[in-house]
Amino acid sequence: MITQKQSIQIQVDCQTAFRYIADLRNDRHWRSEVRSTTRDSISGVGNVAIEESYLSQKVPSFSRQLVCSLYLKNSVVVYETANGDPYFLKSTRSFRHLADHKTEVTYLLEFDPAVVRYGLGFGLPNFIVNTVTRMAMKKYLRKLKQILEA
Repeated sequence: MITQKQSIQIQVDCQTAFRYIADLRNDRHWRSEVRSTTRDSISGVGNVAIEESYLSQKVPSFSRQLVCSLYLKNSVVVYETANGDPYFLKSTRSFRHLADHKTEVTYLLEFDPAVVRYGLGFGLPNFIVNTVTRMAMKKYLRKLKQILEA
């Protein structure tokens, strides 16, 4: 299992950060591999989202169903792959109020590295997958900060 956790401080109030980041439809703006995300209802436990992503030239269109397993308004939202998905993924997005108009956002990602093998057609050592994932998450959070502070 690959596990990466990154945090960033953003100059917006916790409610604004949560509202934007908890809505997976916004992921396409700050996570470069996401093409689109649709939801079947408003946010909350049990909400189902379908994420369409680019994995590689070999798999340019990858669809996965994500289910909200935890939703605490302005605090934390967790989405994970539906039962039966061959490639487990769990995304935890946590929010901590620091001061007026300042929020710490923490993004914890856990996933089965077999999805990398599927996307590339060959496996990579976990230390490489961890390194690439860590760099991508830092980039995503910087983009998120840029969007929310604009």
